[in-house]
Amino acid sequence: MLLLYIGIEIFTDTYQEPWVAALRAWHNGSLLEGPMKDYPPLNDPRIPLINPAPPQIHRLMNPERLFSKISVLGDPRINENPGLLSLGLILYRWHNIQARRIQEEHPYWTDEEVFQGARRWVIATLQKITLYDFLPIMLADEKAVPPYEKYKPLVPPGISHAFAAAAFRYPHTIVPPALLLRKRANGKCEFRDEVGGYPALRLCQNWWNAQDIVQEYSVDEIVLGMASQIAEGEISLLLKT
Repeated sequence: MLLLYIGIEIFTDTYQEPWVAALRAWHNGSLLEGPMKDYPPLNDPRIPLINPAPPQIHRLMNPERLFSKISVLGDPRINENPGLLSLGLILYRWHNIQARRIQEEHPYWTDEEVFQGARRWVIATLQKITLYDFLPIMLADEKAVPPYEKYKPLVPPGISHAFAAAAFRYPHTIVPPALLLRKRANGKCEFRDEVGGYPALRLCQNWWNAQDIVQEYSVDEIVLGMASQIAEGEISLLLKT
């Protein structure tokens, strides 16, 4: 999705507040939890998620799986790959952690006040990581982004056609073809020797099937693995098609 603000993929856009409402527990400012602890519920409200044909099977899958097998978050593409889904689940859990903290500090706040406070913390966390941690590393320039001063409401947040066509696609080139997984074993954090018959989780065989993979291997194993491997070498060529 090409979104105006960093963080909208967690809570979706402001014009889709009914979507946000379906994610909320409506008490304690928290997001709704499903049968599995620390996981959102399945898509019972039948929110329209993206359902392209997974390239590994060369056909469309039954759209009912979007409602019976997939947890719902703010991004309609959240099931695209295990890494993206794992990040979404981490931020989902971070929201509920922040909601509990805010409620303890402000016991008389309403559900709405706690929810919006936690929402701001989650979005700010992702914005900080993206802009002040990731971007300077990607640009190899620690001073690439000036220090934050204050919110500037008059700055238009829209995405230009040039950014959407070129710069937005640049990070896609640094995604590795496979994800290493790490598990806790024997008091250590070890790499898995085998994942589905291969030494790593091959993305080409797991597009649009992230839910099953995350539940089988856990968010921890996927995130620990991603944090333990380097990105793919970037491609800086822009081809006219």
